[in-house]
Amino acid sequence: AELRQFLKLVRPEWCKARRNGRSDIQRVMDKLRSVGVVDKWEFMQRVAKNRINEDLAGAGHTCFSRDTLECVMKQTAFFRALESLNEANFRQTGLFAHVP
Repeated sequence: AELRQFLKLVRPEWCKARRNGRSDIQRVMDKLRSVGVVDKWEFMQRVAKNRINEDLAGAGHTCFSRDTLECVMKQTAFFRALESLNEANFRQTGLFAHVP
């Protein structure tokens, strides 16, 4: 589920259903699973090491485009930044903000 949500962030257009009823996101999930990628961290790691397309090609799947890989890298940077945040480093805004 976490990988699916990450893929939706990377490529929102993959969520649209095709004529056969399946979405591109399900096809991507299936091909990633076939090369042993089952979570977003493994996916991000393989993209960062430039291994994901080699793995996919080796398994007979189509590779990700450069544009898709760049989107993954951008989201990876965001998730890595979130990992290092603690309460002292961010501020809640909006209706639930503690300070106006």
